[in-house]
Amino acid sequence: PVHKSAVYVGVRNEDYAVSPGEKAAIAVVTVDQSGKPAPRQEVTLTLSSREWNSIRKKGVDGEYYYENDIKDTFVSDQTIVTETNGKATANILLPDGGQYILRVETKDAAGRTAVASTSLYAWSSTYMNWPHSNNDRIEVITDKAEYAVGDIAKLLVKSPFQGKGVKALVTVERENVLTHKLIDVTSNALPIEIPITEDFVPNVYASVVIVKPREGETFDELGKDTGVPAFRVGYAQLHVETKKKTLNVSVDTDKKQYLPGEKVHASVTVTDSTGKPVQGEFTLAAVDMSVLALAGFEMPDLIANFYADHGLGVYTSQMLTYLIERFKPGSKGGGGGGFEEQTREHFEDTAYWNPTVVTDAAGKASVSFDLPQNLTTWQLLALGSTKDGKFGGAAREVVATKNVILRPVRPRFAVRGDKITLGAIVHNFLPAATEFAVTLEGSGFDITGKKTQSVTVKPGSMVTVSFPVVVQNVEELKLQMTAQTDGARDSIVEKIPVFIFGTPQSVATTGVTENLVTETVLAPSEKDASTGKLEVTVSPSLATYLPGGLDYLYYYPYGCAEQVTSAFLPQLAIKRLQGFDAFKIVDDATLNARISTSVSELYQFQRADGGFGYWQESWESSPYLTAYVLYGMRLAKDSGYTVDTVVMSRAGEYLNNVLRAGGKFDQSIDLATRAYILFVLAETGKPDVNLLNNLYEKRQSLPVFSQAELAMAMHKAGQTKKAQDLLSHVLDNAKIDPRGAHVEEPRERAYRILMQTNTRTTAETLQAMIRIDPSNVYIPQFIRFLLATRTDGHWDTTQSTTQTILALVEYLKASGELSGDYIGGVEINGKMVVTQKFDKTNILTRKEVTVALSELTRGKENTVKIGIDGKGKMFYDLLLSYFYTGDVIPAVDQGISILRELGSVDAKGPQFYSAVKVGETYRVTLTMTVPEDRYFVAVESPHPAGLEGIDPGLKTNRQQGQPQQSAQEQDMTGLSYGMNSGNYYGPWWWDEETDNGLWRFTHREFRDDRVFLFADYLPAGVYKYTYLVRATTPGTFRERPARIFEMYFPENFGQTEGKWFTVKE
Repeated sequence: PVHKSAVYVGVRNEDYAVSPGEKAAIAVVTVDQSGKPAPRQEVTLTLSSREWNSIRKKGVDGEYYYENDIKDTFVSDQTIVTETNGKATANILLPDGGQYILRVETKDAAGRTAVASTSLYAWSSTYMNWPHSNNDRIEVITDKAEYAVGDIAKLLVKSPFQGKGVKALVTVERENVLTHKLIDVTSNALPIEIPITEDFVPNVYASVVIVKPREGETFDELGKDTGVPAFRVGYAQLHVETKKKTLNVSVDTDKKQYLPGEKVHASVTVTDSTGKPVQGEFTLAAVDMSVLALAGFEMPDLIANFYADHGLGVYTSQMLTYLIERFKPGSKGGGGGGFEEQTREHFEDTAYWNPTVVTDAAGKASVSFDLPQNLTTWQLLALGSTKDGKFGGAAREVVATKNVILRPVRPRFAVRGDKITLGAIVHNFLPAATEFAVTLEGSGFDITGKKTQSVTVKPGSMVTVSFPVVVQNVEELKLQMTAQTDGARDSIVEKIPVFIFGTPQSVATTGVTENLVTETVLAPSEKDASTGKLEVTVSPSLATYLPGGLDYLYYYPYGCAEQVTSAFLPQLAIKRLQGFDAFKIVDDATLNARISTSVSELYQFQRADGGFGYWQESWESSPYLTAYVLYGMRLAKDSGYTVDTVVMSRAGEYLNNVLRAGGKFDQSIDLATRAYILFVLAETGKPDVNLLNNLYEKRQSLPVFSQAELAMAMHKAGQTKKAQDLLSHVLDNAKIDPRGAHVEEPRERAYRILMQTNTRTTAETLQAMIRIDPSNVYIPQFIRFLLATRTDGHWDTTQSTTQTILALVEYLKASGELSGDYIGGVEINGKMVVTQKFDKTNILTRKEVTVALSELTRGKENTVKIGIDGKGKMFYDLLLSYFYTGDVIPAVDQGISILRELGSVDAKGPQFYSAVKVGETYRVTLTMTVPEDRYFVAVESPHPAGLEGIDPGLKTNRQQGQPQQSAQEQDMTGLSYGMNSGNYYGPWWWDEETDNGLWRFTHREFRDDRVFLFADYLPAGVYKYTYLVRATTPGTFRERPARIFEMYFPENFGQTEGKWFTVKE
């Protein structure tokens, strides 16, 4: 840069306005070109009085406007010298009322000049010719930049009026008018005093409205009325210091250092800004500092949060016209042999949390709590307030440590068959070199080396001991590592989940018998499946098919707004049925907690317009989804659960706005949305007959599922004939095959954006028949089809499963199915596995038996006989499920493909490493090819157990250490997109991509074992996603396939190969 001078000068007002004959204080600073203080610099201060000569001139529009000419007159000057810190102060005498300009000037060694200036004001009892404005605003000058409670603020108002009859309305405003007074304007430069009270913290606005009365009947040479009444208005913001609102908080503990699990005695002491004890309510928490560091936690500034500048909420108007633009403010170590010798297995991120710690009249409160068994630094955080709006907080650190510390080196999870080199790092804090016996015990693994090893560790040093293990076919590993010597011991027990390497396979059959039926089950060989099970369920009611679907919905691994709603909506429907206690998946308390939690979770998905998006990060609201969520909330509220009525009201208002959006619903996809919204409004007790009739006129343009929804809405609205007519048209699309009857949507793919499937359409049609025509002969055939098309106890998507359960529940409610009286039995390979009596006392129960795969004849057909002795029907369900577990899982492309690469961070081309080194960071690239537009696409990429994904949202050292120079260096987690022609791959933030909205992955999760992505909509193209992993644990690991699939059409999917992966020392 080019500098005018080697030295710069600045000036700051300490006083803005004073009385005539008084001195105004100012501060001066001199700095060099780099901003560092320039000491011993001579500064000249020149004071001039400023006057204006105002004349009116005719503008090009024929109107007259003021022009103000400035005249500055020298008053005085003086010279000061800055101190070693480059600062100096001065007092400037203002002899008379008016405005003054203070010019400060300094020169560098070469004689080049630097200048700064400021304005000073003095009140006056005589008329001052302020500059005339061409609008109704005036300038209001404060005498200070900030005030303390108890000060008197003095305002100088540049009024064009003074004299008899001139009045000023002076108000102090913020959210409303706080104070007001009416004064006579005897001088147009008089001081207006405003006492500063505590109510003014942190800021207020002083409004001055000056009104001049009529002054006779006088006219100028142009005939303009010069005596007309007039007004002017001005504002000044008064900043009030927040010191009196600040609490002094301290947190003390009985010790600075503890053993893990030891009791902590903590106290909180609170005083106000004057040191006086106060009573208040505080939240006290003890949190692991490593967790706080990862999250980037900073101690909140409560004063800044609660006492940030407020905006102005008062409009000053005259004759319904706004007069002004709005102002926009912008110790010793712990002892005790028990704690030193104990086994550690209780680990928590938060040791203590109490939101209601209340201090007494002495400003004190005390609490006690037991530390978890983490060895870490705990930060005790106390934050709180008093009833009169004072706030404060404090933090204190305590350490949990031992004389010997063992730190396990192990993955966060494992996969069956993994060959892991577990590690135990032994830290010696004893005063001398010590020999330790280090042991690995537990379950779920086979040790291929020594179980106990001896190592000698120097004082203040550490040694790593390795234990190679092979993971067994279990669901969980339990690890206990111990380092022990005479008088010192550390032992840790941890559990980590174990996943299956393979692809889930299942075969199911469903049926009903009134006598005897034989089924065959082909069990996979031991080579193809190590574990599995055959689940046998019998019941005198089809209600037996509900639990599997409920489980599927609740435990679905991802949680967008649709899935959260689907998880509890069928549970509510079943809960409202009488006599179905036998089909509860969980007890009432757990179910109530689940539903309440799910409803609260949904609030986070509501957007500013009142609608809901699929994810919190979704770019826009979905009318269809909003209707679905509102339906779930209404059912929850009607079932007695607490639901935020404001959230529901905003959602309803959003839907009403959508319904009344003129000209939007011309295409069938929009008509389908309209039909569902009207259906939901009818379900919630608010059918709109006029809108329903309008849509009925367009029924030929509706898809089949929307006709079913419109039929049910018409039925709710009392339009029985139209409802029956619509149902008849829907059933014209019914198809019959050996599995039963179902409905197929002629243009099913066109409605995938609405989560619609043929299964869901079939379930909605069944629901419509049950309501409108309960004796329809198609009903049993529709039920038989739905029961036959389940997979693993559920239907193809969460939407299909939810809608089917709702339809079956309505059938159960309408039919009862209470006539059975018989003994039912199931025999497998000649062995009776089920014998159950069913009659009116247990007609709504089910009998379930699980047969392990090992109990079946492997690689051959197994005979299953199901029969009853007596009168009635027995529904049965056979589900054989297992994981195909070959050493290699082949890649699959079923309409979408995915390729996973792993290589060095700075790789320029494709890399497919099959072995990496512990401690190094690598880049994973997922390339996804989407040949045609897809909706609601999910991507999951599991890590091998020896790798950990790097979450860019956490403040890890490695992340913070990356230079901020390129997309790759800023954050290797990135996205790119390429059209089918050209295959361009740019960085995810590239202008072309963001301008065209090409990237659609709006939701991302970094889990312990995988990365998950979700897109509401993916247009055809080639996509790349890049993320970082770090090698943490040596061994040979199963690398599970990465998958991409349509969440509501899972038959469209792709997966990478599953194979072995090595992490070397």
